[in-house]
Amino acid sequence: SLCSRPTRRDTTRPAGTTIRPLTRTAVTVTAAMSTTWRSSLVSRKEAWLGGDKSLVVAVGNSGGDLDTIVSSIAAAHLLGGVAMVPFPRAELALRRDAVALLEFYGFFPQAREGATGSPFAPPELLYADDVRTDVDVDVDGSYGRKVALTDHNVLDRRLPHFGAGADVVAIFDHHADEGAHSDALPRDVDPGAGSASTLLGERLLMEVKKHKAKNANVIKSYTDASPPEELLAMVAAAIALDARGFDPAQKKYSRRDIRVADGLFDVLGVDKKPPPAEENDDDDDEAKIEAKLVDRL
Repeated sequence: SLCSRPTRRDTTRPAGTTIRPLTRTAVTVTAAMSTTWRSSLVSRKEAWLGGDKSLVVAVGNSGGDLDTIVSSIAAAHLLGGVAMVPFPRAELALRRDAVALLEFYGFFPQAREGATGSPFAPPELLYADDVRTDVDVDVDGSYGRKVALTDHNVLDRRLPHFGAGADVVAIFDHHADEGAHSDALPRDVDPGAGSASTLLGERLLMEVKKHKAKNANVIKSYTDASPPEELLAMVAAAIALDARGFDPAQKKYSRRDIRVADGLFDVLGVDKKPPPAEENDDDDDEAKIEAKLVDRL
């Protein structure tokens, strides 16, 4: 399974607690790591609701699956913005895979249960029914909001909180490119990828590399530290789910998905098979390269 559900709803883990997402190998999460980055999501959401529309809202597609939710959280972390799910808060409980993953990684401390009238509504996320259009529209009738799209590449104008004035500033998607929002930067649309989370995972790995090498030229950073292991594990889980566990028979993945998942597992210290002898990325037989990479996962 992508994560082992706890036997009781207790996500307050002391420093050094080991958790076992994805595979046999444990990922160690410290108490500070478990709270700081999620607290930042909460504070930025509250600031946005309080009127700071300079913050970027990262929002996934209206289907609201696990990839949409996780990729929006990852984009919000990278852009120093707000993570939004494009549906009412009460509907999150219906997405059981997302609930299991979010709960496992501490988005649902027991003290919050029932506080919002919903069985599961982590305060780290912005919900469709959090926004009142009658008070959030600017004087000139526009919304003046910066939006980052994940898991889709055309802003859904049916969403009541985004109107003609919304400015799409970034796109991370793995569906067919509809050619909209050409000024978005970055604009990463890769229909060959199996998951939108792959595109965000790639950038998170660049952040990890940058912080390890102390090289500020790798990627523009909105964070003060390397991405939290919890977020990396959540992204890896979303990729694995979209890729159908990298089952060669289903082939719901690309080499980009494989390489990103492989890189995430390396950072997380996940047990993998050793690389085959004489592995060579310059091999002319792409099928053989792919088989070797999948075998490592």
